[in-house]
This record gives sequence, structure tokens and C-alpha cells, in this order.
Amino acid sequence: MRTLCCSLVILVIINNANSVKVNIEGTVSLGKDVMDILTQFLSSSYLSGRRSLVPVPEDPIVVIVRTAVLCRNLAFCQHLRNFVEEYLAVLAMSLKTVLNQMLSENVNDITFEQQLKHYLEITSNILEHANTKVTEDNKVYYWIDTIKKICARFQEMASIFVMEKLQANPKQVNKIKDELNRKLIIATVLVEMKYQTKLCKEYSICIKSYEVTKSLNTLLEIFKTTQDDKVRLFIKYFYETLFDTAFYTHLNENTAHELQIILNDMAYSSEVPTKELLLTVQKIVEARLKAIETNNDLKMTHDALLVHVILSDMDHIYSVHKSDQFKQFFQHFYNWLVSDVTMGKVIRQVVKDVSAELKTAPDDILVKIINEVKAFLEITVEAENRSL
Repeated sequence: MRTLCCSLVILVIINNANSVKVNIEGTVSLGKDVMDILTQFLSSSYLSGRRSLVPVPEDPIVVIVRTAVLCRNLAFCQHLRNFVEEYLAVLAMSLKTVLNQMLSENVNDITFEQQLKHYLEITSNILEHANTKVTEDNKVYYWIDTIKKICARFQEMASIFVMEKLQANPKQVNKIKDELNRKLIIATVLVEMKYQTKLCKEYSICIKSYEVTKSLNTLLEIFKTTQDDKVRLFIKYFYETLFDTAFYTHLNENTAHELQIILNDMAYSSEVPTKELLLTVQKIVEARLKAIETNNDLKMTHDALLVHVILSDMDHIYSVHKSDQFKQFFQHFYNWLVSDVTMGKVIRQVVKDVSAELKTAPDDILVKIINEVKAFLEITVEAENRSL
């Protein structure tokens, strides 16, 4: 499983090049119902912290989240209680909206609320753990960690609902299962990214380490002035590295087949604009860097959003280490650019190193990344390129 995740994370860097349709200025479209509920809830007076102006009657989800009093006696989040409650409520309402939008029958309120209460108990454990670990020096790490772990658990909650619905109505749900799972993943990461931005803007808790994003941007920037043949050769090395892993065995047959065609064409066909496609990816990564530096929200398509959150997850995992984690790789890379040495062993080592790094990540964060990259692959790789 960790080898799969390692290969997926590295693959997303190259595979997004196939998504020529990426438009950095595009908007995320989850469907009118989803965006309506997000807009309504995000603009409500509850979220502004003005308790006297709370809408009446209150949404049951808001009441459940509030009455859980998750931050009581926790120095870690007591002063950010409204932020935590808001984040949890928006996550829950987003999931419920997607489920109701996609399923022929609305989700049973009682069932949903019972599940929500269970996951609020899990959230309480996440907050209590952070409370025992946080210091002034590591405050940023544990806030980002908490946001991501909560998101991961709500993704888990959503997948449980899909499985239960599939068992109850397999004929109807099986037709939409993949699309439903993708929408649920995208809804959660959209909320996560928004609240990371909010955390920085309103509480000055901002990410300081984004080594993976910076290194990837450096690599893609270099490709701008690299000869086309060298760029295709780099893809060839990576393509061959995948065959040394169990990566393809974890994909459905159609996705694996399409992916092999894409990478083969990028590596061997002079008619495929490999370099231009990688520069498209560079624009997405560069946009993420600018968003971090300016703390502005990004408007982007689904595939770009997923790249953004995957890089965010990887940056978080690597943030516990000193900077310049990819120094050795770039030393070999620069040497390869001006000589005839091979890069195959170096790329295999990078795959091995990332795999080792992921072994240190908590299981919930690891599963979160896998879910997000699988959603990305389904959007960009499969032949029909289904629209969300």
C-alpha cells in the first residue's frame, strides 16, 4: 500500500501534464446545490462569530457541532473554538449536500446525525492529541495536521455512507459510485483548502515549509530551457521505474491501460508536446506558490485542485525535516542535463525515498493522499474523461 501511495504521489506530477484542459483561471464546479450551500453557510452570521445573530431555526448540524463543545478545556483550540466548529459544520453540510444531490433518496437525517456524532468523538481525540503536543514552536504544524486529519476522517465518514447505500441499493448506487466518491473527495478538499487560507488570514497561523512544492516548481522551471529530447528521456526513466513497482496492479484495467499509453506517448512520440504539457503543470505549481506567499484563495479546475491539496499533504509530511530534502536529486539532475549519465537509478532512489518518508506519515493522512490521487487519476487518465 505504501509503494502504491509513493508511486501515485510521484505520478501525479507527470500525469497532470496530460490534462491540457487545465485552466488556472477556471472555477471549481461541484454542482449548484453544493456551491449554494457553501455560499449560504460561509456567509451566515454564525461563521462571523456573532452569536446573537445566529439564524433561527439553526441547522441541526450546527447544533450538533456546537453542543459537542470540542474545545472545552483545550488550550490548543479554545480561542479558535468558532473556527473549529465552523470547519466541522461546513464539512458535514458539504458531504450531506453532495449525497443528497447524487442519490435518488435523500440521506436519512437521523442516520447522518448519528454518524456525525461518532466522527465528532474522533475529532475530539484529534484535538486532545494536538493539545498534548503543541508548543509555540510547533503550533503551525499541529494546526495544519489537525485540519488534515479531520478532513481525512470526514472522507472516511463519506465513504461509509457510500458503502452502506451500495449495499442497500446496489443497482442504482453502483452506476454512480465512482462519480459520487470523487465529488465527496473534492468537496472535502475544497473546504480544507479554504480553511487553511482562513486560518492564516484571520489567525496568522500560516504554513512556513513547502519543500515539495518548491522542489517540484524548480524541476519544472528547468524544463522550460531543457531540450525536448532530454525532457522525453526523463519521462522515459520514470515510465520504466513504474514497472519496478506494484503500481499498475492497484489500478483498474482501463485506467492502467490509458496511463501506459499516455506515458509511452510522452516518452517516445515526437508528435506529443511533452515539454508544453509539463509547462502546464508548472503553471499550477507556480500558482500554488503564489497562493501560499499571498494567502489568496485559488480558483481552479478539479484536477488542479487535487494537485494543490496533494502537494499540500506532501509539504506537511516533509515539514518536520530540515529544508533542501531534494538536494542530492538535483545534484544528479543538473549533472545529467549536461552529460550522458543516466537518471534511471536516481529516479528509482527518489521513489524509494518518498516511500520511506510516507512510512512516517499517520495512516489517516496516508489514506487521504491515496483517495485524492485516485480521484485525480480517474479525472485525468480514464478514456472518457468524465466531467464532474
